[in-house]
Amino acid sequence: MPRLKGIFVLNNQYCIAMKRMVGVPISIFVEEFVHGKEEGGHLEKLMQHLSTDILSALSYLHTRNIVHLDPGNLLVSDHVSLVDFGCARFVDAADLDWGDGDRSYSAPERIAGKQPSAKSDIWSFGAVLFEVCFGVAPHRMLTTLTMNAELRSPALLSFLNEVLALEAARRPSAEECLQHQWFEASSKACDQLRVPHERREFKSRSASFEG
Repeated sequence: MPRLKGIFVLNNQYCIAMKRMVGVPISIFVEEFVHGKEEGGHLEKLMQHLSTDILSALSYLHTRNIVHLDPGNLLVSDHVSLVDFGCARFVDAADLDWGDGDRSYSAPERIAGKQPSAKSDIWSFGAVLFEVCFGVAPHRMLTTLTMNAELRSPALLSFLNEVLALEAARRPSAEECLQHQWFEASSKACDQLRVPHERREFKSRSASFEG
């Protein structure tokens, strides 16, 4: 996550200084550095590695009673950074505009106009993971899983079914997600992964996205 460096006033406006973030949006990373280069199990191991970063960030926020509400905003370098806190709110905040975020990753309760919770972030994370692994949005889940289930491990399919549960109460917390069997082999896999694949090329490509 971006780190706050300081707050100052300039021309009667409050300004926030934050750590400079380097990386590319996850959609660009997947399109240019994953699909077509990494197939089958290696893509899944890569996503285990990246998902650990995402869930660790969400766990940090949720234990402080904060929901991000837009976990599709991710920058990828040699790790993943959760960015853009424009929609973030305290969970117990009342009568606040909860923001739109990326509707394609919004949890069912948000689309229904209900107040979101930390479990809404879990759905959004799951939607991102699903789209990376299958190339389509979760609303096509049944067709995609029927056609492509053999391309992914049973542990991943089990994990996706949990984080994309329609009822928020049935979804695991971020910390519980990290204890799922899908992550059991991720620590060993990380030692063998190169993220990104061509570091020099990736840094050059990411330059245009630096803030």
